[in-house]
Amino acid sequence: MSSAHLLTYLFDGQPHPLTDTFALWLASKRFRAFADTYRDKIRKKIRGTRDADTIRDLYFELETAYCLAQEKRFSVVYEHYGADKSRGPDFTVTLGSLTFNVEVTRLRPSDRDDPSPDHETARLMDTVAFKLRQLPPGTANLLVIFADNTLLQTIDFPQAIHHFIILLEQRDPAILARHRFLDPSDFFKYYLRLSAILLRGSCETDAARPLILLPNPQAKHPLPSNVRTILSNWNL
Repeated sequence: MSSAHLLTYLFDGQPHPLTDTFALWLASKRFRAFADTYRDKIRKKIRGTRDADTIRDLYFELETAYCLAQEKRFSVVYEHYGADKSRGPDFTVTLGSLTFNVEVTRLRPSDRDDPSPDHETARLMDTVAFKLRQLPPGTANLLVIFADNTLLQTIDFPQAIHHFIILLEQRDPAILARHRFLDPSDFFKYYLRLSAILLRGSCETDAARPLILLPNPQAKHPLPSNVRTILSNWNL
């Protein structure tokens, strides 16, 4: 399907905040092939956008697909685990004999008028903990989180993870209850599935959007160095 026909099909020929950006992405042959393959799924998601938040959520999900598609060595499948009705990562990527999953999420703006750094750090860690159960065992898993540029430029995320794990190991009742972990071992059962976290700035008008790749040294299936290099050089 040509770019023009695909664009018309995806957006039902109607104006939409994502139309112009999507038209630019379709200039990439690899992304156009991806969008054509999953056009019914993408069209359904576009139809499901009801407000600014859901539009931005979908924007960053599809932006990730665009970036994955640019790597010629990657073969990208959209919602592979959805085929068996299970809740899994957004993308499954194959590189030679390696397969890894990519789950994408966005830290939405706080509902507080003036959120403190500690509050925002806690929300970011809650986002990580919430997503762990979507990561399948037996394979590498990457969690991509889009968040405010300023937050990512000021937060000490390795220290935040370290502090979060200490609280879990001390059986902090609030964290255990909030994330439905029975005990520290229950948390680590899921945490060891997480190969790495990719933090990315969500203010796309900023030419210097942060990109921070944090491998999980405790992961059962770490991402190989060549994949980490590809991800670290993403130009979103």
